[in-house]
Amino acid sequence: MVRTQIQLEEAQYRQLRSLGNQTGKGLAEQVREAVGLYLTRQRGRSEPLDSVLGKFRPAPEGREPKPHDRDYAATLR
Repeated sequence: MVRTQIQLEEAQYRQLRSLGNQTGKGLAEQVREAVGLYLTRQRGRSEPLDSVLGKFRPAPEGREPKPHDRDYAATLR
């Protein structure tokens, strides 16, 4: 790991400390998690495609997707 120094707004610091007391996570661990999520989002996907391969069965032949599924699929294109 690399040691670094950051500055937080006081409200951010208080909220992280409070959350840390509730979850048992230290400030550094929370910041690492947040940075990891940020970097994942910047890459444009939440998990590698190969991690979901084989998890879902195809729809039966002739079955139309429900409107919310069709809408969601359209947002992925």
